[in-house]
Amino acid sequence: MSTVARRERLNERARHRRSRFPTDPLERALTIHQRRTRRRPLTTARERRRELRQLWRGYRLPSALLAVVDANRELFDPWAWAFMERGVSRSWHLILRHQYPSRTLIPLARDKETNHVFCLDVAAAGPDGVPVVAINAFTTLGNEQVVAWPNFDAFMKVNEWYHVRWLRR
Repeated sequence: MSTVARRERLNERARHRRSRFPTDPLERALTIHQRRTRRRPLTTARERRRELRQLWRGYRLPSALLAVVDANRELFDPWAWAFMERGVSRSWHLILRHQYPSRTLIPLARDKETNHVFCLDVAAAGPDGVPVVAINAFTTLGNEQVVAWPNFDAFMKVNEWYHVRWLRR
């Protein structure tokens, strides 16, 4: 094989490798993160706590949230907990941070029927605790917040009622 043919073959391989790797910085970060983590279920409370702590650096986790993490409540239809699989909460955190840079949101759960993500709004923490907000994940800035609860306990109370109603359908 000639030198020119070999060089063309190497260039073709390099182009193919680059085409599989996204050019957008957010997509690139998500791709790298997903390749490193390989989504898998987090089976122990310790693994789930570690997953949440990576996003909560510098903040204190609400005790009600830790109780849910320790209780291993996987079934919460029509929602899916973000911290039950490795890398899911981090991926949603990157997406929300890119779309809404002015907000400090930590994802908890995702609605399976819509594109709503339930997050803790750390920047809006008050005397009642950290509020939980439902964010429409793919909308324009300023229209993202769908609903808000004053703290995690209020969020769980309303959503447990909704969960029971959803199961009876």
